[in-house]
Order: sequence, then structure tokens, then C-alpha cells
Amino acid sequence: MKHALKTVRRRFTIIEAMFFVLAASILAITALAMLYYLYRGVSDARENVDMQRDASVAVVFLKHELRAAESSEIDVDGDEITIDTDSGDRRFYVVGGNTLMFDPDTGAEGDEIPLVRDRLVGFTAEKLSGRVKFEIVIEEDGESVTVDGIVQQRN
Repeated sequence: MKHALKTVRRRFTIIEAMFFVLAASILAITALAMLYYLYRGVSDARENVDMQRDASVAVVFLKHELRAAESSEIDVDGDEITIDTDSGDRRFYVVGGNTLMFDPDTGAEGDEIPLVRDRLVGFTAEKLSGRVKFEIVIEEDGESVTVDGIVQQRN
């Protein structure tokens, strides 16, 4: 007697297909979450670098101008530094509470340079005997950078 050979075809059951869809969905959600947090990390790092760059530029300007001036030429008033020289006054000051400006010539209009724009939290200066102490605080999205320094004056 001949036995009929049965060809058995193996197909996915509905349960197996559902498990496959569930596993693929979990992998896709995990990949998207990883990409989101990677993007946030890069964005936060970029903001931090921008704040540090702004602080560095402001410190370079401050130190250069303060070192070049004689002690008697410097007037400090809280959040403003004025340097009175024979060639004209130069001034560091805060505008709108959140922007640190440098005016290389107070007698001329339109030559002001924004050193820290729209994220300044604090700028203070104090004249001590023979030196000027300053502090700059920059903040954005909960992250902050604080830079302070003391510059010796010429007599």
C-alpha cells in the first residue's frame, strides 16, 4: 500500500505575527528614544560651548581694556565700568538686564559691541586698590557659566 506523502507547509500563526509586530515596535521606540536623547545631548553641549565662548570674549575685552588703562582712568559703578582716557571714554555696561555691551568710544553713536547677548544673568565689578574685580554670569536653559577675574592696574 502506498502512503500518500503529505507536504507540510509551515506558516506563521496569528500569535507569532503579533509577537513579531510587538518586538519590532519595541525596537523602533527604543531607537527613536536613543536618537532623541542623543540630539538633546548635542544641543545642550552646543549651548554650553556658546556660553563659554561668550564669556571668553567678554573676559578678553575686559582684561585688555583694564590692563591698558591707568588706575585713575577707571570708574566702576556696580554693573558699569567706564575708562576715561585722553582719546575718549570707553565703557562696559548692561542693556535690558541681559546683554553686556562694550562701547569703544562713548562720543560716537552706533559703534557698540554686544559681548554677551540675551543670556547675561549678572555682571558686577568692583574697584579695589590698584585692581578691578569683575564677575560675569551667563545662563541658558538651566545651565550657567560663571567667570570672574581680577585685573591689576597700571599706576
